[in-house]
Amino acid sequence: MTLHRIARMLGLCAVAIALFFGLMPAAFADDAAGTGTAVLTLEAPLLDGAPTDVYKTYFLRVRRRDNGKEYQFRYWAHAWAESSPNDLAATGGTGTVFTQALDAGDWEVFLFQIDTTGSAIRWRPAQEFSIPFTIHAGRAAYIGDFRPLGQNFKGSLGDYPGGVRFVVADRSARDIPLATAKTPGLGPVDVGVFNVDTMHNPLFSSTDAFAAPYDQSQFCRYMNLIACAPNL
Repeated sequence: MTLHRIARMLGLCAVAIALFFGLMPAAFADDAAGTGTAVLTLEAPLLDGAPTDVYKTYFLRVRRRDNGKEYQFRYWAHAWAESSPNDLAATGGTGTVFTQALDAGDWEVFLFQIDTTGSAIRWRPAQEFSIPFTIHAGRAAYIGDFRPLGQNFKGSLGDYPGGVRFVVADRSARDIPLATAKTPGLGPVDVGVFNVDTMHNPLFSSTDAFAAPYDQSQFCRYMNLIACAPNL
Protein backbone atom coordinates (compact mmCIF):
# COMPACT_ATOMS: atom_id res chain seq x y z
CA MET A 1 0.00 0.00 0.00
CA THR A 2 1.46 3.35 -1.06
CA LEU A 3 1.83 6.30 1.24
CA HIS A 4 -0.63 8.21 -0.96
CA ARG A 5 -3.35 5.60 -0.44
CA ILE A 6 -2.68 5.46 3.30
CA ALA A 7 -2.98 9.25 3.57
CA ARG A 8 -6.20 9.19 1.58
CA MET A 9 -7.69 6.49 3.79
CA LEU A 10 -6.71 8.41 6.92
CA GLY A 11 -8.31 11.53 5.52
CA LEU A 12 -11.57 9.70 4.80
CA CYS A 13 -11.55 8.26 8.31
CA ALA A 14 -11.06 11.74 9.78
CA VAL A 15 -14.03 13.09 7.81
CA ALA A 16 -16.20 10.16 8.96
CA ILE A 17 -15.26 10.76 12.59
CA ALA A 18 -15.98 14.49 12.23
CA LEU A 19 -19.40 13.75 10.75
CA PHE A 20 -20.20 11.33 13.56
CA PHE A 21 -19.21 13.65 16.39
CA GLY A 22 -20.44 16.89 14.85
CA LEU A 23 -16.94 18.32 14.41
CA MET A 24 -17.37 19.39 10.80
CA PRO A 25 -15.54 22.50 9.59
CA ALA A 26 -17.67 25.64 9.79
CA ALA A 27 -18.17 25.93 6.02
CA PHE A 28 -19.61 22.43 5.82
CA ALA A 29 -21.58 22.82 9.03
CA ASP A 30 -23.33 25.89 7.63
CA ASP A 31 -24.46 24.01 4.54
CA ALA A 32 -25.67 21.03 6.57
CA ALA A 33 -27.58 23.19 9.07
CA GLY A 34 -29.12 25.33 6.32
CA THR A 35 -27.98 28.72 7.59
CA GLY A 36 -27.70 32.10 5.98
CA THR A 37 -26.69 35.55 7.21
CA ALA A 38 -28.74 38.49 8.42
CA VAL A 39 -27.28 41.90 7.56
CA LEU A 40 -28.59 45.03 9.25
CA THR A 41 -27.41 48.35 10.63
CA LEU A 42 -28.23 49.80 14.04
CA GLU A 43 -27.61 53.52 14.23
CA ALA A 44 -26.90 55.64 17.28
CA PRO A 45 -30.03 56.99 19.00
CA LEU A 46 -31.04 60.63 18.61
CA LEU A 47 -33.06 62.69 21.08
CA ASP A 48 -35.37 65.30 19.56
CA GLY A 49 -33.34 64.97 16.36
CA ALA A 50 -29.91 65.60 17.88
CA PRO A 51 -27.04 63.36 19.09
CA THR A 52 -27.40 62.49 22.77
CA ASP A 53 -25.72 60.65 25.61
CA VAL A 54 -29.05 59.97 27.35
CA TYR A 55 -29.36 56.46 25.95
CA LYS A 56 -26.78 53.83 26.87
CA THR A 57 -27.84 50.83 24.79
CA TYR A 58 -30.70 49.27 22.88
CA PHE A 59 -31.46 45.96 21.27
CA LEU A 60 -33.67 44.43 18.61
CA ARG A 61 -34.88 40.90 19.22
CA VAL A 62 -35.70 38.56 16.36
CA ARG A 63 -37.28 35.10 16.32
CA ARG A 64 -37.89 32.35 13.84
CA ARG A 65 -41.60 32.25 13.17
CA ASP A 66 -42.04 28.47 13.09
CA ASN A 67 -40.13 27.39 16.20
CA GLY A 68 -39.67 30.56 18.26
CA LYS A 69 -35.86 30.46 18.24
CA GLU A 70 -34.56 33.93 19.15
CA TYR A 71 -31.51 36.10 18.62
CA GLN A 72 -30.70 39.60 19.86
CA PHE A 73 -28.86 42.44 18.10
CA ARG A 74 -27.52 44.99 20.59
CA TYR A 75 -26.02 48.43 20.03
CA TRP A 76 -23.94 50.06 22.77
CA ALA A 77 -24.02 53.84 22.53
CA HIS A 78 -22.68 55.19 25.82
CA ALA A 79 -21.47 52.50 28.20
CA TRP A 80 -18.61 52.62 30.66
CA ALA A 81 -16.99 49.35 29.63
CA GLU A 82 -18.29 48.72 26.12
CA SER A 83 -19.20 50.55 22.95
CA SER A 84 -20.18 49.35 19.51
CA PRO A 85 -17.81 50.00 16.59
CA ASN A 86 -18.69 52.93 14.37
CA ASP A 87 -18.82 51.31 10.95
CA LEU A 88 -20.47 54.41 9.46
CA ALA A 89 -17.72 56.88 10.35
CA ALA A 90 -16.45 57.15 6.78
CA THR A 91 -19.95 58.01 5.57
CA GLY A 92 -20.52 60.66 8.21
CA GLY A 93 -22.84 58.56 10.36
CA THR A 94 -22.69 56.69 13.65
CA GLY A 95 -23.75 53.06 13.84
CA THR A 96 -22.77 49.42 13.52
CA VAL A 97 -23.28 47.02 10.63
CA PHE A 98 -24.16 43.52 11.84
CA THR A 99 -23.63 40.25 9.97
CA GLN A 100 -25.03 37.30 11.89
CA ALA A 101 -25.54 33.67 10.89
CA LEU A 102 -29.14 32.52 11.39
CA ASP A 103 -31.01 29.34 10.53
CA ALA A 104 -32.70 29.45 7.14
CA GLY A 105 -36.41 30.22 7.39
CA ASP A 106 -38.91 32.96 8.07
CA TRP A 107 -38.00 35.35 10.88
CA GLU A 108 -39.37 38.55 12.38
CA VAL A 109 -38.18 41.48 14.45
CA PHE A 110 -40.73 41.52 17.26
CA LEU A 111 -39.32 43.50 20.19
CA PHE A 112 -36.95 46.31 21.09
CA GLN A 113 -35.70 47.78 24.33
CA ILE A 114 -33.74 50.95 24.97
CA ASP A 115 -31.98 51.88 28.23
CA THR A 116 -30.86 55.22 29.57
CA THR A 117 -27.29 55.80 30.67
CA GLY A 118 -26.89 54.09 34.02
CA SER A 119 -29.87 51.83 33.17
CA ALA A 120 -32.08 54.01 35.37
CA ILE A 121 -35.00 53.59 32.96
CA ARG A 122 -35.76 51.00 30.29
CA TRP A 123 -38.46 51.15 27.66
CA ARG A 124 -40.18 48.47 25.61
CA PRO A 125 -43.28 48.71 23.42
CA ALA A 126 -46.56 47.90 25.13
CA GLN A 127 -47.19 45.16 22.54
CA GLU A 128 -45.10 43.01 20.24
CA PHE A 129 -44.93 43.87 16.55
CA SER A 130 -43.75 42.00 13.45
CA ILE A 131 -41.17 43.09 10.88
CA PRO A 132 -40.75 39.93 8.78
CA PHE A 133 -37.68 38.79 6.86
CA THR A 134 -36.47 35.56 5.28
CA ILE A 135 -33.09 33.88 5.55
CA HIS A 136 -32.06 31.58 2.69
CA ALA A 137 -29.40 28.91 3.15
CA GLY A 138 -25.99 29.98 1.87
CA ARG A 139 -27.07 33.57 1.22
CA ALA A 140 -27.18 36.85 3.10
CA ALA A 141 -30.29 39.00 3.58
CA TYR A 142 -30.11 42.75 4.16
CA ILE A 143 -33.11 43.66 6.31
CA GLY A 144 -32.54 47.38 6.75
CA ASP A 145 -31.08 50.31 8.62
CA PHE A 146 -32.69 50.94 12.02
CA ARG A 147 -32.44 54.49 13.36
CA PRO A 148 -33.97 55.19 16.81
CA LEU A 149 -35.46 58.62 17.33
CA GLY A 150 -35.98 59.50 21.00
CA GLN A 151 -38.53 61.94 22.30
CA ASN A 152 -38.76 64.28 25.25
CA PHE A 153 -42.19 64.26 26.88
CA LYS A 154 -43.84 67.26 28.45
CA GLY A 155 -45.08 66.77 32.00
CA SER A 156 -46.09 68.96 34.90
CA LEU A 157 -42.71 68.30 36.56
CA GLY A 158 -40.66 68.94 33.43
CA ASP A 159 -39.48 67.09 30.36
CA TYR A 160 -38.88 63.35 30.40
CA PRO A 161 -36.69 61.52 27.85
CA GLY A 162 -38.84 58.62 26.76
CA GLY A 163 -38.83 55.69 24.43
CA VAL A 164 -38.06 55.80 20.74
CA ARG A 165 -39.57 55.51 17.31
CA PHE A 166 -37.60 53.78 14.56
CA VAL A 167 -36.95 54.80 11.00
CA VAL A 168 -36.44 51.52 9.11
CA ALA A 169 -34.99 52.28 5.69
CA ASP A 170 -33.20 50.67 2.77
CA ARG A 171 -29.64 51.96 2.86
CA SER A 172 -28.22 48.87 1.21
CA ALA A 173 -26.10 50.94 -1.22
CA ARG A 174 -24.16 52.19 1.80
CA ASP A 175 -24.40 49.18 4.12
CA ILE A 176 -23.74 46.17 1.89
CA PRO A 177 -20.22 47.30 0.87
CA LEU A 178 -19.48 47.92 4.56
CA ALA A 179 -20.79 44.47 5.48
CA THR A 180 -18.77 42.81 2.71
CA ALA A 181 -15.59 44.57 3.83
CA LYS A 182 -16.28 43.66 7.44
CA THR A 183 -17.12 40.01 6.74
CA PRO A 184 -14.90 38.48 4.03
CA GLY A 185 -16.62 35.68 2.19
CA LEU A 186 -20.07 37.02 2.95
CA GLY A 187 -21.22 36.16 -0.56
CA PRO A 188 -24.33 37.41 -2.36
CA VAL A 189 -26.62 39.68 -0.37
CA ASP A 190 -30.35 39.85 -1.10
CA VAL A 191 -32.15 43.09 -0.21
CA GLY A 192 -35.40 42.45 1.61
CA VAL A 193 -36.35 45.54 3.60
CA PHE A 194 -39.93 45.33 4.84
CA ASN A 195 -42.12 48.39 4.35
CA VAL A 196 -42.93 49.22 7.97
CA ASP A 197 -45.51 51.81 6.88
CA THR A 198 -47.88 48.91 6.17
CA MET A 199 -47.86 48.08 9.90
CA HIS A 200 -49.71 51.32 10.74
CA ASN A 201 -47.73 51.45 13.97
CA PRO A 202 -46.66 54.94 15.12
CA LEU A 203 -43.38 53.52 16.45
CA PHE A 204 -42.10 52.81 12.92
CA SER A 205 -41.70 54.70 9.66
CA SER A 206 -39.78 54.18 6.43
CA THR A 207 -38.80 57.85 6.14
CA ASP A 208 -36.94 60.34 8.31
CA ALA A 209 -39.99 62.57 8.44
CA PHE A 210 -42.86 60.60 9.93
CA ALA A 211 -46.01 60.80 7.81
CA ALA A 212 -48.16 62.17 10.64
CA PRO A 213 -47.25 64.90 13.13
CA TYR A 214 -45.89 63.61 16.40
CA ASP A 215 -48.78 62.64 18.71
CA GLN A 216 -47.58 62.34 22.32
CA SER A 217 -50.73 60.63 23.63
CA GLN A 218 -50.67 58.01 20.87
CA PHE A 219 -46.97 57.39 21.36
CA CYS A 220 -47.48 56.99 25.10
CA ARG A 221 -50.13 54.37 24.48
CA TYR A 222 -47.89 52.31 22.21
CA MET A 223 -44.86 52.63 24.48
CA ASN A 224 -46.78 52.35 27.77
CA LEU A 225 -44.67 55.15 29.29
CA ILE A 226 -45.05 56.02 32.96
CA ALA A 227 -43.74 59.50 32.17
CA CYS A 228 -46.93 60.11 30.20
CA ALA A 229 -49.20 59.68 33.21
CA PRO A 230 -51.42 62.79 33.59
CA ASN A 231 -50.12 63.67 37.06
CA LEU A 232 -46.39 63.55 36.26
